[in-house]
Amino acid sequence: GSGGGGGSSSGGGASIEKRVEERAFWVGDKRAIGLQNAGGKNDKDVWVTDENDGYDWFVNTAINQVGGQLKESEGQAQNSQDQNKDKKDKDKDKDKDKDKKGDTIVFALGVNDMAGGAKRYTDKLKELVADNGAWAKARKVLVVSVNPVLESKTQIKNADIEKFNNELKSGLSGSKKL
Repeated sequence: GSGGGGGSSSGGGASIEKRVEERAFWVGDKRAIGLQNAGGKNDKDVWVTDENDGYDWFVNTAINQVGGQLKESEGQAQNSQDQNKDKKDKDKDKDKDKDKKGDTIVFALGVNDMAGGAKRYTDKLKELVADNGAWAKARKVLVVSVNPVLESKTQIKNADIEKFNNELKSGLSGSKKL
């Protein structure tokens, strides 16, 4: 058998589309370019991609391209304080305020991003969404883990991908926006 790829898959694009309510910034390399070429549903989306990206491209180019175009999220400063208190009211107003939700960033990692380890990405992402960070205006940042590979076609091992993805997940836990 082929192994089926069970386990860490989260349903791919469909689950991401459900989580993006307004405009999305798609940040990544060939994987993001493939998604763009497949045709997205939202003409408002912004694609920040480069075929040969990696950490240097991310910090030297992508961060500023995205940060310069982000719109302020509606009521962002109030969100964490009012979350539980006004949950029923917010649920009622959810559809009415859809255009005011703010931008979402979808950050797609690939196998080439594994070279320097997950920590540099988790540290940088947490810095970006901090109150004074370049991506502070974003409503949320969705981080797409690295996909498994066909090991017979590459030197990369799925065990290494799984380890990287687990380090990414644990490194980002606790952040309200990630």
